[in-house]
Amino acid sequence: MSLRLLLLEDNPHDQELILRALQKDGFEVRATVVRSQAELQGLQAEGFDAVVADYRLPDGNAVTAIGELRQR
Repeated sequence: MSLRLLLLEDNPHDQELILRALQKDGFEVRATVVRSQAELQGLQAEGFDAVVADYRLPDGNAVTAIGELRQR
């Protein structure tokens, strides 16, 4: 069984590199480029086993963003 990951990254180039590496290792990944707090508002973490995130995200950080996702 493959883990389902949500990838949050604000840099499209870095996102592509991380996405390929995770998929190569057999993970099912939904990748989202996050450029603002507003884009985070529309995300749902349901259905994912884990979140992989860039620590520094626009308008905040990954710890705050993941906390907000968990509360939804």
